[in-house]
Amino acid sequence: MSTDNTPKATLSRRISRRGLLRSLRNAARPTQPATASRVAVRPPQAVPETVFLARCNGCGACAAACPVGIICLIQGKAELVVDTAACDGCLVCTQHCRAGALSADVRMAINLRPVITAGCLSPLAVICRVCANACSVSAIFFNQEKVPSIIAAQCWGCGACKLACYHGHIELIPVARGIHPASIDK
Repeated sequence: MSTDNTPKATLSRRISRRGLLRSLRNAARPTQPATASRVAVRPPQAVPETVFLARCNGCGACAAACPVGIICLIQGKAELVVDTAACDGCLVCTQHCRAGALSADVRMAINLRPVITAGCLSPLAVICRVCANACSVSAIFFNQEKVPSIIAAQCWGCGACKLACYHGHIELIPVARGIHPASIDK
């Protein structure tokens, strides 16, 4: 998100109706206290975390350049917030990072992984495939029992599946880079 909070800048952000309603619903949930072990969600092509923390100077160039407005500065470092929009993988943020915290030499990935909760309607014979249809890399598939599954190695963490699920049965879990949850399905 842009650090500019003027009314004109606020109105220029692209927020879907579904994203707005989801963010309002999530705002009512109690927040968890920040801990030292919190995994920050970095923009795609972020260098390893220790290097990122040393290089990111909090200039905000990546946040200002992000066309979907999901990069914001949290505690002076760039982070992704995919509550109202998904990362489209354009990598404009990398092109604008002069500090070297984002690098074209790093594989494009976001350290978020979707978890489909038990409330998913597909196993209940409700024909719903919006999450799979929203996934640009086909990381979500439905098995013979109509249970959705995620191919963790294929998922790059953009958040499109979460935003597409209008029932709210997909959570995005931050994971350490290069580590996938042992069991990603619930």
